[in-house]
Amino acid sequence: MNKKQLLLYKIASYGCIAFALIHLTGHFQNASALFPDEEGKVLFHAMQNYEINIMGLQRTVEDFLTGHSWSLTVFMLGIGIQNLLAVKHSADRPQFIRSLTVTNLGMFGILVGLTYRYFIYPPLVLFGMIWLLYFSSLLPGRTSSAK
Repeated sequence: MNKKQLLLYKIASYGCIAFALIHLTGHFQNASALFPDEEGKVLFHAMQNYEINIMGLQRTVEDFLTGHSWSLTVFMLGIGIQNLLAVKHSADRPQFIRSLTVTNLGMFGILVGLTYRYFIYPPLVLFGMIWLLYFSSLLPGRTSSAK
């Protein structure tokens, strides 16, 4: 991979870390503010108090949502750091970086689809941008022709 391709790969990886940090801020916001009307307050109360017994463990709906959200934060931070470490220690092995890029394209392609179906626009846009950067890092660079 040439320098431009590696730069795009690194930018995508930093995008993963940025996503994690932006997503993390949501954990420190007042979630009840998302439910301003009476019906929303009833729903929020139910999310916090309705327990489901799964495999002998009692968890609320809010527990499941919070756990999945924290898991996404950890995953995005980890994948970003892992990809940057891969470039740092294996930049001289372009086939290895390309195989990681193809894996990233698959993962983020699936995340784009899932986010489009189940979530909201900000993560969809960020996942899409990360996917495009990884995809762009696979495109062949211009070669200079000697005359």
